[in-house]
Amino acid sequence: TISVVSASAGGNKTICNGSSVTLTASGGISYSWSNCGITQAIVVSPTVQTSYYVTVTNSYGCTGTARSIVYLRRAGSDKTICEGSTTTLTATGGGNYSWSTGQTVATITVNPTITTTYRVTISSVTYTCIDEAVVYVNSRPVVEAGDNVIICRGDSTILTANGGISYSWSNGQTETSIKVGPTITTTYRVTGTNILGCTASDNVVVSVNLLSVSAGGNKIICRDASTVLSGS
Repeated sequence: TISVVSASAGGNKTICNGSSVTLTASGGISYSWSNCGITQAIVVSPTVQTSYYVTVTNSYGCTGTARSIVYLRRAGSDKTICEGSTTTLTATGGGNYSWSTGQTVATITVNPTITTTYRVTISSVTYTCIDEAVVYVNSRPVVEAGDNVIICRGDSTILTANGGISYSWSNGQTETSIKVGPTITTTYRVTGTNILGCTASDNVVVSVNLLSVSAGGNKIICRDASTVLSGS
């Protein structure tokens, strides 16, 4: 005779975020859950979608394994963005969705200017769940590339950025101060990053003075005569 274990973990469940649910296994005389529970029924309160496994042992010592997935009706994970950016919040769990923004879809796009809490009501004829997601807004740095500069052709100058903890210049350099010697008027752009990982940019123009000097043309004069030389 072959003993077959018909293990069950109680089926999948969907609960409100922050709630608990009882999972009841069946099919044997002893039970061992993946969360270390050893009773037939366990109470769980997951904070994210979680799979719970149970090993069922029958009276003959045979074992079988079953799984129960606990889904959450929730507003999604908290997000952190830089000032001026957008992000998406996705509610889960099924049913109808109603956000504090007035939107009634599962996924919404938001671009708050300050840290903001968004609330969603997830409902059907049999349940109503309310959950929140926070979007934290980090400030961008005030990055400056310095004043515009005028140089003569063939000369160089030093450009110095400030306002961030690291920099990336449009010519590929990554130092705070860079030496440049363009042959034509050039705009340099620097992007600075602050300790929060947010970025901002600024431009500086290096104008090249293309001075053209002339002493006038060559002259031929008779001895003891004079002529006028005109520089420009």
